[in-house]
Amino acid sequence: MDEYVEVYNASDITFAYLMKANLESVGIPAQVTNENLQGAYCLDGMVPGVSVPTSHVEQAKQIIKEIQQSSEDEQEQSLAQREKMNKEYVLSHLRQAQEALMGIIRDIESQPDYDYGEYIIDITHLYHHINTAWNAQNVDPERAETCNEKDFFKWRQFPQKDIYLSK
Repeated sequence: MDEYVEVYNASDITFAYLMKANLESVGIPAQVTNENLQGAYCLDGMVPGVSVPTSHVEQAKQIIKEIQQSSEDEQEQSLAQREKMNKEYVLSHLRQAQEALMGIIRDIESQPDYDYGEYIIDITHLYHHINTAWNAQNVDPERAETCNEKDFFKWRQFPQKDIYLSK
């Protein structure tokens, strides 16, 4: 049986468990260390961490490096996107989403025969506007105005990597 070696120090227990989950998702056994330090002052450099078997140390370090680099890249990209957000386009779709949501609520409350068929159509319309507001937030106004079929279907998809809701 391999001895476990610490490969990651986390700023808090949540990040330790997130890294553990990332490593386990690619088949690397992992354990959270110093778990009981959550909320305590860590005077001797003892912080929550993640350990893996000796035989997986190099692979785990490479994955951790890739995750950290990806996170840094996303932060830089996110900052750049926020600086050029097409607020007018985003607001237009959020307002349309608000109208769609209010219509759904009104119809459910007032129509006793409102059913799954109507609901699926209405909720798809709502998601179209919410997802487009997110996915096309940084497109230039000209591209938003001339939205082609490819953009239309791409922008209306639920964001897969940007918004984490859980497994």
